[in-house]
Amino acid sequence: MVNTCENVTCSLCGAQNAPGRPTCEFCGGELPVAQLQWKEPAFERAFARPTAVAAGEEPSSSPIVWGPAVASLQTIGRLLSQPDRTFQGFRLHGGFGLPLFFVTVIGAVALGVRALVEPVLPASIPYFWGFFWILPAAYVFVRAHILHLILVLTRRVQASFEVTFRVTSYANGAAAFFLTLPFVGESLFLFLGLWIEVAGLRRCQRLTFAQALVIELIPPAFLLLTVLAVVAARFFVGGQA
Repeated sequence: MVNTCENVTCSLCGAQNAPGRPTCEFCGGELPVAQLQWKEPAFERAFARPTAVAAGEEPSSSPIVWGPAVASLQTIGRLLSQPDRTFQGFRLHGGFGLPLFFVTVIGAVALGVRALVEPVLPASIPYFWGFFWILPAAYVFVRAHILHLILVLTRRVQASFEVTFRVTSYANGAAAFFLTLPFVGESLFLFLGLWIEVAGLRRCQRLTFAQALVIELIPPAFLLLTVLAVVAARFFVGGQA
């Protein structure tokens, strides 16, 4: 099973091929299998066995406490600074557990810091801290289902729901860092999360930039049209009364 979004370079003609092809689409030459091994996200490399990562690259040998912690920061930094390059070697089939853990921890910590800096919610109440752990997981779960449903309905889906969920989890986990900022945190989170998701869907679902952007803009556009329709209906009913 192909486990990366990275294109494969033909050693004969230099052409770029989609992962999973045994031969070059342009010259028919045999493609190297070694390039089909994943390199990102760094967070999962901290948990991986040596045989599970790219050839010649050892997983983190740090203690289990600091290895994932440092790898989390590396993953956030790479996704924010070079999302397209990061998703080139992204691990497609790594399960749901680690990406869910990543976005839940990062999101909960960001929301907790925000509650302390700008105490809009009564953060001293214990169940609100439990809410901070539930909200990030629920958000990416719903968002991934919506995006994948749109991919299916528009006949643009090229990979499983697992891939969409993994892209959504890491994209929003990286963007959740900005939720710690008062006033502008939510806007930055939504914008950067969308931007990173575009890069991830483009690479991992084999879309063009325009296609990935349209897929991302359909949910907010539908929400906006729904709100406008409700407002217009209330205005019309109020005018008739």
